[in-house]
Amino acid sequence: MIGLKFFSFKILSFSFFSCFLAYNFINNLKENDNQGFISMNKFSLNKLLFILLLFILIYLLFNLKLISAISFIVLTPFIFFYSYLRKIKYFKIFMIAFSWSYFSVLLPAVELLVAIDEKIILIFLAIYLKVLAITIPFDIRDIEFDKSKLVTIPIKLGIQKSKILSIILSSISTLITFIIWHFNYVDLEFFLTFLITTILLSVFLFLKSNQFTSQKCSFLFEGIFILMPTILFILNGFEI
Repeated sequence: MIGLKFFSFKILSFSFFSCFLAYNFINNLKENDNQGFISMNKFSLNKLLFILLLFILIYLLFNLKLISAISFIVLTPFIFFYSYLRKIKYFKIFMIAFSWSYFSVLLPAVELLVAIDEKIILIFLAIYLKVLAITIPFDIRDIEFDKSKLVTIPIKLGIQKSKILSIILSSISTLITFIIWHFNYVDLEFFLTFLITTILLSVFLFLKSNQFTSQKCSFLFEGIFILMPTILFILNGFEI
């Protein structure tokens, strides 16, 4: 939203609580032995938090434009049937990328009545590929766990080829932002943000240690999602 010059605190809040609710839902599934739906017969703080977040999200949902609310509701089956859908070959990583790209680009554009033109589509694609690139290291981390349950990109290609694919996807994403900048759709700062984080991703992927622990993935790779708006915010002179 910072890069596209249409910022909405309402959309930011809605996206934040949607993300928070989704991750809480996944934790609840783990508590219930990975069943498809949450069983409420066993009290826990996760379930209490889930109910609280659900009420907050419903309140925020009623404050969106009708078309925005409908577009969000269409996505909810992906959350409720997550434990089933993730078993489809390669589906999980593409679902994650679409969700983040939707909340980053399409939902703000729809809510703020911005035309879905070639600029919006290209930026959506750039962020989609960026999220794909950053999600691959998490599948590398889970490769031993997933072997008996899922078919993921690292299981199919191997660790080294998956790392290279991650860099390629992030590089294509950066190339798209360069093209967008060249046509004056976004400022130079937007392109530089993607370029800097692609370089960092490449460095992180080929650090000496091949062990992608939960702490390493959270700090280095998820940290890129924090770095992107931070870098853009700084390059924009701390202006939204």
